Formats: sequence, C-alpha cells, structure tokens
Amino acid sequence: MIEFFNPQKIKIAGKEYENELIVVSKNLVFSWDRKGGELSKQEVEDLIDDKTEFLIISKSKSFDTINPKIQKFLERNQTILVFDKIKEVVRSFNIMANSEKEAFGIFDLTGA
Repeated sequence: MIEFFNPQKIKIAGKEYENELIVVSKNLVFSWDRKGGELSKQEVEDLIDDKTEFLIISKSKSFDTINPKIQKFLERNQTILVFDKIKEVVRSFNIMANSEKEAFGIFDLTGA
C-alpha cells in the first residue's frame, strides 16, 4: 500500500522513492528505467501475466499517452488499465491492494 505521495516522492512500506518505479500490490517495489520516452509493449508483456487484473500507470509531463498496442494487449489479457494523474492512480492502487486484487503500478516520479 502507498502510504504517502506527491509528484516527486512516494512512500511504500516505510521507504521513500524519488524515481520511476514499479509496485506490485503486495508492496514489492522495483526500480524502472524506462527506455526512451514511452512505455513499450514488450515492457508490459514482461511485467504482467494472465493473473494481473489491473495495470495502474501514472501520467506525467513526459509520459502522457499509452501505445495502442499496449491497450490491445491488455484487452486480450483481460487486464484493466488505469492511466491518470498520480493522485488518482495512487487511490486506485491502494483500493486494489486492499481488496487483494492482483495489480501492478507504474509510477513516473521524474517527469511529473
């Protein structure tokens, strides 16, 4: 669960982060080094599996669209995409984490 956030910092399980990161609903946090300016379909395929119910992604100034190939992949995988400003995606992520849903969150804190 995300305990605190602002556009440049996020706190999960007592630890603060200030970079791009991936969070699994069970408080597992991974650094994310996005290649180029856009999330690729391959990165999404590498992240999620057929049990992933939600992919939650924060928008930022440098990251404001989702590749249509990713949207089609998620539809085929029956994964719901939540793509919005950080305040909204943090709320969505916490709801999913509290409900035991399988969710991945991708948060860009560098270009907010």
